[in-house]
Amino acid sequence: MLTGPAGGSAGLTGPWVGRNLACACLEAVVMTDDELRQAIRQKARDGKVACKVLLALAAETDTPPRRIGQLCDEMKIKITACQLGCFG
Repeated sequence: MLTGPAGGSAGLTGPWVGRNLACACLEAVVMTDDELRQAIRQKARDGKVACKVLLALAAETDTPPRRIGQLCDEMKIKITACQLGCFG
């Protein structure tokens, strides 16, 4: 259970107070490289996909962002709107 100092509710209010927030709905979906490639292709438009979209995919699938980037490189898909300003 998520608790704050002295056993408090860690600032949570409403229906979350006193609940165990660790649930199966928070588990990542594990995907193979082929499944990741397919997901990237579906998200890409004209051979490009936004960094934010790829970071979300990485988080959803518990895949390191570097691996997502490697797959994009292999597939010749350009990453746009970089969160760090590194790419166009």
